[in-house]
Amino acid sequence: METHHPHRTSRIAAVKSGAVLAAALVIAQPYAWATGDFYEEPLQTLADYLRLDQLPAKSIGQVLAETGKAETPAAKIDYQAELTALPKKPGAEALASLDKMIAAARAAADTPLLNLLHDVRDLFAGPASAAESAAYLEWRLEQADRFGVTFGKAKPAAPDGERPAPNPAFNAEIERQLAKASPALKPHWLYLRGAADWLGGKVPESQARFLKMAADFPKHPRAETALLMALRGAIWKSRKPDYTQTERLLNEGERAKAKKLFDEYFAKYPHGRLYGDALGWLGAFAWDGGDYATALRCYAQQLDLPEHPELFEAAVDMVE
Repeated sequence: METHHPHRTSRIAAVKSGAVLAAALVIAQPYAWATGDFYEEPLQTLADYLRLDQLPAKSIGQVLAETGKAETPAAKIDYQAELTALPKKPGAEALASLDKMIAAARAAADTPLLNLLHDVRDLFAGPASAAESAAYLEWRLEQADRFGVTFGKAKPAAPDGERPAPNPAFNAEIERQLAKASPALKPHWLYLRGAADWLGGKVPESQARFLKMAADFPKHPRAETALLMALRGAIWKSRKPDYTQTERLLNEGERAKAKKLFDEYFAKYPHGRLYGDALGWLGAFAWDGGDYATALRCYAQQLDLPEHPELFEAAVDMVE
């Protein structure tokens, strides 16, 4: 006769249950772990979450584009027609038209066109007579392609790193115009003579002309542009011929001269219309010298100039 022992029965049931569980684990391998599934693993520490290779892969430009105001497409402008019509407009209307064109050219980041528009605006805001202004504007439009302005027409690209060769005949033409220019137009022709040397690769000569123009006509609006171009020439001279972004070979004596020109520009034009451009060149100057904190500050300041969208892309690249 079998005797019933409650404690023994419970122990046998436990053993059987354990055997069944063990068998189940064997059958389920490798799909079962004694430590549980992934949601039972220890929590990650903050340091683990902040590992750089786990951060979202967004650039500074993408972040700014997502958080900034949506761009309004600029209306198309026939710059050549608008410029040709300027002499027929009253002074205030002509300047308003030029301001509109300048804003559109900034949005398109068209530097050669901006250079032309700034020159023409200085012309119409200055003391030149109506006849003088019309004649100068006509010459500038006829020679626009010499200064890189195409008015939307395709232009063959020069090989990378190459500048057009100097054009003695064109330079002589500017000299003739300069010789007969009235005092109101002389600053414009002096600037163009320096620009022709710059475009022809004669940077030291162009810098000397820009400095002379800025010194001889310090109150003329062209003086700010001339001083900025002199700054660019100073940076060019501060870099040795074998200079590269990875091997920055510098002329320290020329860097000291460039620093003085930067100080002069920011003292004279703390709110100048080319202030953003000057910040970019100061950033380049600081980068050359290994002063990355100053370089970063300059490029970041460029990003905070909403009226100058033409600076945005280059500034984003340098910040990153």
